[in-house]
Amino acid sequence: MMVFDMFILLVSFILFVLVESLAINGVYESFTNGNIFHRIAPGFIDSNRDKWWTKPLYSCTKCMASVWGSIFYWGTVLQVFGFHSFEIWAWIVNVFMLVVVNFQIYKRS
Repeated sequence: MMVFDMFILLVSFILFVLVESLAINGVYESFTNGNIFHRIAPGFIDSNRDKWWTKPLYSCTKCMASVWGSIFYWGTVLQVFGFHSFEIWAWIVNVFMLVVVNFQIYKRS
């Protein structure tokens, strides 16, 4: 029974990373030209798109894994499981997995 439970947790974690990655790519696309967040302040977004501080916020899907992935991860995990120290290691793995998955989804779209 223990192996089956670990398998279920692993599959759930992988599905969670996939859903997070789709959400992050959605945020990225919403800041591109003509979409909802771009329409709010197009001059500001276009003039700051290549600056270092915008990359984790809206201009680089790989870099967005750190900020947006942390928001989605901790927002979900703390509500569902509470805080346990092993979740820090899972968060680190989550961010590194998101970098790869975000870029793969971005390349295919």
